[in-house]
Amino acid sequence: AENHFWNASSACCNFFDSDVNDVAYLAGLIDAVKDAYTIDEKRVYLIGHSNGGFMSYRMAHEHSGTIAAIASLAGADQTQPRPAPPNPVHVLQIHGTADTAITYEGGEFRGGGHPGAKESVGNWSAHNGCAATGLDAGTVDLDGGLEGAETDITRYTSGCNNGG
Repeated sequence: AENHFWNASSACCNFFDSDVNDVAYLAGLIDAVKDAYTIDEKRVYLIGHSNGGFMSYRMAHEHSGTIAAIASLAGADQTQPRPAPPNPVHVLQIHGTADTAITYEGGEFRGGGHPGAKESVGNWSAHNGCAATGLDAGTVDLDGGLEGAETDITRYTSGCNNGG
């Protein structure tokens, strides 16, 4: 059977109670790439949009010794509290405040809860030993069709563990 989703979290998106182990699949894929190509094993990055963002967070937590950084676009971390992974992982979270599916503030999606963008980043700030409060790094104008700078940047860099 072919799946069109990642089995990433209770919130997103195992709609059919599949027992597919996407963590094992992605870990095996990374190992296959390592075996076939000369890569810098300290620079393995994942990027995911929506459900893929949830999957990136899950992989970062469960394979922090392999994953150096993730970028999640409109995804979120787990709702359930978990202990920090053994290794720090860099996180870039990109999320629109007008998203009605995976909301910026967090909430329910098809019966499963998800934290908001700030809470997701806050979880990883804590995992990485960073200060709880991010630093305002200004705004940027990424959309010429909108008046003014519509994108806020917050950085969590103070006190972070090595690599986090």
